[in-house]
Order: sequence, then C-alpha cells, then structure tokens
Amino acid sequence: MSFKDMPHSLNEIFSHLNGGSFELKSLSLFFKGIKNAFDTFSIELNKNTDSFKLLKPESTLTQSMHSLKRYFKQIITSQLSFINSLQTDIIEPLDLFYDHFIGNNIEIKIHSEDTSKPIKSAYAELQKVKANYYQQSETLEKLKRTVITANNQQTIVAQQKQYEISANIAQENYKKCIDEVNYLTAIYESEMPNLLESLQQNEESRIHFIKSTAEKHIRHYQKLIELQNNYLIEFSDSVTFINSNFDIKNFIGRLENPMKIQEEFVDYTSWKNMKKIDEVSDLEIVNSVIDFLILNKSCKFADFPKLKEILLSNKGKDMFIQGLECLKHNEKIENEGFQKLAEILKQILSSLEDDETSQMHFCKIIALSHVFFIESNGQKCYLTELLKTDKIWDNEKRWINAIQLAISAKLLVDKESSQKVSHSRKKPSFILSTLKDLALKIPLPNKEKSIEKSDKSSAYNILSHFTYQMSNLSVSSKIAQSIVMKIADNYMLEADRICTLLSQIQIERDSGPQKKRPTQVFDPKILKLVLEYLSPIETLDLLTLNKALNGYLKTYVYYTFLVKKRGNIEKIRKKHWENQLKMYFPPTDYDALLEKISKNIEFIGEMNDIIDMDVNRSYQGKTEMHQALKNVLKTYAFFNPDVSYCQGMNFIAGTFLQIFNNESFSFKCLIGLVKKFDMGPIFQVGVPKLRCMLYQLDQIIEIKLPDIQKVFKLEGVSAGFFSSSWFLTLFSSNLQSKIPVLLQIWDYFFIKGWKVIFKASVAILKLMGPKIRGGTFDEIMSLITGANLYTEEFFNEGFIDYVKEVKITNSLLGRLEEDYNKILALSNRASFRDSA
Repeated sequence: MSFKDMPHSLNEIFSHLNGGSFELKSLSLFFKGIKNAFDTFSIELNKNTDSFKLLKPESTLTQSMHSLKRYFKQIITSQLSFINSLQTDIIEPLDLFYDHFIGNNIEIKIHSEDTSKPIKSAYAELQKVKANYYQQSETLEKLKRTVITANNQQTIVAQQKQYEISANIAQENYKKCIDEVNYLTAIYESEMPNLLESLQQNEESRIHFIKSTAEKHIRHYQKLIELQNNYLIEFSDSVTFINSNFDIKNFIGRLENPMKIQEEFVDYTSWKNMKKIDEVSDLEIVNSVIDFLILNKSCKFADFPKLKEILLSNKGKDMFIQGLECLKHNEKIENEGFQKLAEILKQILSSLEDDETSQMHFCKIIALSHVFFIESNGQKCYLTELLKTDKIWDNEKRWINAIQLAISAKLLVDKESSQKVSHSRKKPSFILSTLKDLALKIPLPNKEKSIEKSDKSSAYNILSHFTYQMSNLSVSSKIAQSIVMKIADNYMLEADRICTLLSQIQIERDSGPQKKRPTQVFDPKILKLVLEYLSPIETLDLLTLNKALNGYLKTYVYYTFLVKKRGNIEKIRKKHWENQLKMYFPPTDYDALLEKISKNIEFIGEMNDIIDMDVNRSYQGKTEMHQALKNVLKTYAFFNPDVSYCQGMNFIAGTFLQIFNNESFSFKCLIGLVKKFDMGPIFQVGVPKLRCMLYQLDQIIEIKLPDIQKVFKLEGVSAGFFSSSWFLTLFSSNLQSKIPVLLQIWDYFFIKGWKVIFKASVAILKLMGPKIRGGTFDEIMSLITGANLYTEEFFNEGFIDYVKEVKITNSLLGRLEEDYNKILALSNRASFRDSA
C-alpha cells in the first residue's frame, strides 16, 4: 500500500487498533471474572470447612479427618494468595496499560486525521474541478463540430469563444488542484513514516504486554498448583497412616476395667496365668506416656522406667515417634511434659545406630523438635532449645546421610507424581513415610550424568529446610558449612543457591581488636564557638573548604538545623543534600540527552515501556509529575547503560523531584546518589550488593534482636522476605504516605550512610516485636510486608529517634560484608568445580 492510498485506508488501520483495544479490555474482564469466581469459591469453601465439626483427634482416623480440614484451609489460603496476585500483578497492570494504550491510539488517530484531512479535502476538490474541466472541454468540442450557416454563424462563434474561455479556466483550475494535492501529499508522505512507526510501537507494546501477562499468570497458577499438590500429599500421608488395629487397641486401652458382677475363687496357678494375660502391652505404655506428656492426662499405664526399655529397640522408637506424630496438632504442651519429652528424645538420639531406620528416626526427631513448644511470657520455646546441647548434632556424617535420605525420597515422590500412574494408594511424603524403603530405590546422584533442573530444585529446597534446622539446633558453622557444601556438590547446585544456603548459617566470629579512629586535627570546641556566629547557609558553604572538617561540619549542620529545626528547613535540606552529592555530578547537558532520546527512543529499548508503566503505577495520585519523572528515568537509563533502570529507582528519582521540582537537578542528584553510595551493584542484574545487605541484616537481627530472630528461624523467615524494598528504594516506596518521616530518614542517611537503613530496619522490627513474637509465618509476613505496617502509630516524626537509638557501627557492617564475601567465594569455587 502506497502513501497515496493511506488517507483512504486509515479507517481500516484504526479498526484493527480498536480490535487490539477490545482484546485488552476483554482480557481484563476475563481475569476479573476468574478472580470473582475464585473469591466466591473461597468464601463458600471456607464456610463449608468451618462447618465441618470433628471429635478430638485421639485416633489415627480422627487425626486424618483433622488433616482433611487443615488441607482445605490451606487450599483456601493458597487461593487467597493467588487472588491477590491476580489483582496486583495482572488486573491492575492490565487496566493501567489499557488506559495508556487507548490514550496513545487516540493521540495518534487525532494527529493522523489532522495530517490527512487537508489532503482528503484537496482530493475531493480535485475531483470536482477535473469533472468540470472535462465537461467544459466536451461542450467546446461539440460546438466546434456544429455546422455553421448564415443564420447561426454569429451565435455559434460567440458560444465557441465563451466555452474556450471556460475550458481554459477549468484547465488552469485543474492544474492548480493537482499541484495542491501533490504538495499536500508530499507533506503527508513526510509525516506518515513517523505515524506508522508510532502505530507499530504501540501495537508491539500491546503484544509484548499481553505475552508478559500470560507468562505471569502461568507462573502464579503453577505456584498455586504446586502448593495444592504439596498440601494433598500431606493429607495423603495422614490417610496412609489410618490404622484400625492401633485405633482399636488405643480405644480399648482407655476403657476402665469392667465391673465385676460376681466374685469367684481363683487359685494361685490360675492367678499367675491371668496376670500374664493382663500384662499391659508396649503400645499401651507408649500411648499412655504420650498422653501424659502431650495432653497432660493422668494414665495409670504411663510407666517411664518400662518406656526406657521399650525405646531400646527400633520397634519401640517407631511406636513412640508415630504416637507423637499423631498428636502433633497439639503442639503447645505443659512445662513438666516438655522437660520429660526432651529427656526421652535425647535418650532415643543417644541410642541411634548407623542404619537407615536410625536415619529415619533422626529426621523425624528433627521435625518434631520444631513442632512442640511451651509458652512463657507470650513467647514460644521449642524443643530445639532443650535438644541443641546434644552432641549428636555435631555428627556430620549422620546429617549428610539423613539429608541424602530425605532428598532421595523427595525425588522418588516427585518422579512417581509426574508419571501420573494411578495407584490404589498414594505414596506418603518423605518425612512421614518409611524412608528406608524409599532411599534404597534411588542411589546417590552420579556426577557423570547431568542432573535435571527439577531435581536440583528439590534438592535445594530440602537442603534449605535442613540448613534452617541446623541453625536452630546450634550446629557449629564449620560443620554446617561442610554439610551444605558436600550435599550441594553431590547435586551440582548453582553458585547463587549455594551462597543463599551458606548465608543461613550463623558464623562464629573472632572478636579482634577494633580499629582506632584517627585523631582530629582541629579542636571541635573552638570551631563550635565560631559556628554560632554563622547562618545555616554560611555553615553549609564551609563543607566544601576542608575535607578534614567535612565529617564534623555535616553532622553539626544536621543536628543543629535539621533536627532542632532552626532556620528554613526546606532550604537547608536542599542545600544539605546538594552538598553531599554535588561532587559526583557529571558535566553533562541533561536537556541535550533528553532531546537525543526523544528523537530515538530505541536508545533505551524496552526500558521505555517499563518506565512508563512503573511511573503510572507508583505515583497514581500525582499525575502532574509523571512526564518529568519519566524524562529523568529514561535519561538516566541512557546515560548509565550498565545500571540502566531497575524497579525502585522511580521512587528515588520521584523523591528528588518532589524536593527540588527540577528535572535536570533531580537527574544529577540521582547520578550522585548512585555513585556516592555505590548503589550500582544493587540495581544490576543479580542484585549482588542487595544479597550481601540482606545477609548483613539477618546477622544484625541475630545480634540486636535475638528473640525475634529465634521466631524468624523457627518460622523460616529471612530478611529477603520483607526488607528488599527498604534497601532498593531507601524506604521511599514504603513511606510515600509519610513524606516527613521519609525525609528525616534521608537527612540522616546522607550523614551516616547505609547503616541508617540497617538501623531503621532494626527499629521497625523492634517496635513490631510484641506482634511478631508467637506469630506464624503467614501472620509475620502480613505484619511486616503489608501496607498496614506504615500506618502504625510509631511512623511519625519521632520515629527517627528510635532509629538513632539502634547502635550499629560501620566496622560491624564491614566484618559482616567480609563474612559474606567468604561465603560467596566458597560457593563460586564449588560451582566452578562442578562445572569443570
């Protein structure tokens, strides 16, 4: 299709684009319908589950029914998480993109119509003039063929002259119209390529976005299916362990002796025989002891000396551990039973051998030690606290064998599930099944053969689980590292996964001599007397005079003017920030860079659409700053291609824009901030510096808030689950509704650096401590990741005082960074060795 045909084909083009808009809107409505269907189903399922009334779980059957109820509660939880993902990751972005897409189409359509309208009008006029010319010429031709006589000669000649004049005028008008149409066509042809390019980019953006949306849905739904499959396996385990013999014996053992209706004489010999028959079975003793320990029931068959004899055999250990598993829903127990249970488990641990059955018992005791607890002053104390002193935990070989056994069993379960072979009974999961039989079916991995990605993921998940347990049981870091490295080596895990695993291990550190601070070359007392006579701005100007004075002066300025609020706070803040960053400002013409990008947006590629979407989502209530923020971010992405753009930078740049209200200066501040505080590695692919900071925060929580870290370890919570945005955006994404608090944190950050973010993180966890203690994983994550966190009363202008109270030194951060770098080097060497 030529450009000359384009004016007549615009309706066809925009009809196609309208179809794209309809497709986007239809997709949004479709996902909203799915969300509503899941919402309705979850509500009804929750009502039905709550109405499912059960007896006390005193048998394997009723225990299984409780598992059934738990299973459906877990299904509801997973579906609610999926519904939330649909809303935040699919529906909201779809609606925003739809508005953006429609807006672009309308803008392009208006521009194209404005461009094509003159040529359409000229072309229509041309047709009229051309028809008139042909009509006048045809009439003239007829007149010339008319026979001239004496009677009509005068009339015919006059008419011929008249039509010659009209035909000439029509011809001139026709030529002028042709020139006009050709001129307008030339203008149209020069502008159409840009219009077509805009249309193409808009359509490519739509196709890419729909593809990305579909991929996100696939990931979320796969996660939902995976979670629900895991829950189903757990429920299947409980069904597998329904045992009629166990339940009946348990029931009979609980009955009182029947009333004797009639007394009869019984001789001595008969009495001896009857005594043998009435002897209490080992199972009754085990169950009675467990009832006493867990349920605090007084049972006459709770014979502890006899239990010690029973536990010497593997069969006795099996009965005791299985009995505990049947009652693990009663995880909170009394103090007396708690102490005795720990003693019994220690006895079992001390008598374990090196066979597969003992490894199975070892795995199960580890799992149970993270189940039962007592509560004191609102805090949970798990069995791990009483068991961690046992020397068995330093047996590296036993750990490796147990972990290998668990991984092998998990791989077998995964393999059988993937084959979709129908069986009359499903295999139990690795913790509750007979691990001995499962482990014998799968040998150790052969490094000469490639290990499937799914097998690596399963091995990593199991090893991560055991790594947390080793940490809770106070296994020495040296032994724990060796265990992790050997299992990781067996399954050829990637360096980043090894690094994550090693980061979970608490490292014992030597308390070496502290570095001495350099002596000051000036007398602060004398300087302070001088500063009393200077205005805030004059004091700020001194910061550039002497590097040795800078550290003292910037702290003085901060506390004197920003904390005590002397002078024009906004003006002082701007000058304070500028002084900290301006030495890193580049000699770059912002306007020239912006103009260059505007002419060819391909310089930043796909970042253009990503930045547009992020800005539209992050500052929905401040549309007046959208274009300026997009300009700053796109220019930075072009200026620094090594960093380009990363989600989170929009909030940092947005904060500068709100303070300085100047695109060019905000652009330079963003450059200065990234350079001064070495933020490049935080934003780069793989976020290497962020990984280190999350490790540092985990260790600092262990040091500063050991009670909270204990809860985190038991519930499987780490800093990466809740604090990434704190470091990526310096709290600017979290505190948009609390700008005064955010600015106080940034003021302090410019003085003290990264340790301020760590101090603020610890302050938040400390203030949230009463709510965190005793919480489950889901409850904790809801507390410290939800938007409600930032509505807490302590997020006011006094919050900065809590931050300053937290003592964290740069030397501590330095030592923790050294620890992380050692872990990183160790994991990289292991990964390199495997690849070689």
